[in-house]
Amino acid sequence: MSDRGQGANFLAGLGSLGRLICIPMALKAALDLQVFEIIASAGAGSHLSSSEIASRIQTTNPNAATALDRILRMLAAASLLSVTTRPCHSTSERAYGLTPDTLSLVPNKEGVSAAAILRLVTNEAVVKSFYGLKHAVVEEGCVPFDKLHGENFFKYAAKESRVNQVFNEAMAAGSAIAFEEVFKVYEWFKEVRELVDVGGGWVLHDWGDEYCEKILKNCWKALPGEGGKVIVVEYVLPEELGNNAETFNALIPDLLMMTLSPGGKERTLAQYEDLAMATGFSKTKAFPISQGLHVLEFLKN
Repeated sequence: MSDRGQGANFLAGLGSLGRLICIPMALKAALDLQVFEIIASAGAGSHLSSSEIASRIQTTNPNAATALDRILRMLAAASLLSVTTRPCHSTSERAYGLTPDTLSLVPNKEGVSAAAILRLVTNEAVVKSFYGLKHAVVEEGCVPFDKLHGENFFKYAAKESRVNQVFNEAMAAGSAIAFEEVFKVYEWFKEVRELVDVGGGWVLHDWGDEYCEKILKNCWKALPGEGGKVIVVEYVLPEELGNNAETFNALIPDLLMMTLSPGGKERTLAQYEDLAMATGFSKTKAFPISQGLHVLEFLKN
């Protein structure tokens, strides 16, 4: 390859790799500034200029609209906002609208949105922990969050009220969003006579196999012999990786667990089946829901 070709590849790499940090930070800034809610308040399909949006933000910066536009154009280039151009005095200006991705960050009629999840993964205490991700490779048993903060995530959150609030809001939003899809496909809940929530939320992916086996063995003991089952709702790692939502919906929490939780990880369907068999369950049923989300049944008999 010629030096000119190598240079072009280098420049292309700068654009592809550099945006991996710039886009999440631009997205967080827009979320903190309530940009998406401001656009949504103008009505479905509306587009607002950075000046119109900035006029709704409390600021002492006379150049707020210009600074905001630099953030919004990055999000538009990443297809996280739609953009149109319209006349403005003797020139033109950009106006920005929501896409399906950013619309998901606006509370629905039940007050639920994905914004709480984004706030958790971009929380400073979490992001700083990712700087130590390499230690999970070079130090046996190392949890980057614990190494940085000197204690595990749950002890830290118990002392830091803001982190605790962000975490609880993210868990509530994640459950609400997931179960809205679950109820569209999985109908067994209509027949259930008695249902117990074990662990509260996404409990299996928080732990390694040893602890998951303890949890499941206790569930097996508590279940009735006839018709008893454990119902697991988790994202399942696909056997073949792809550049798609199904893959990333499992890989993203997998790296989060690697950073925050001792032994926590996402699993393939085969790995869940192995867990079930190792703890006495006779059969596993899988119900694909949407975008990698699955309902798994571990049947006692």
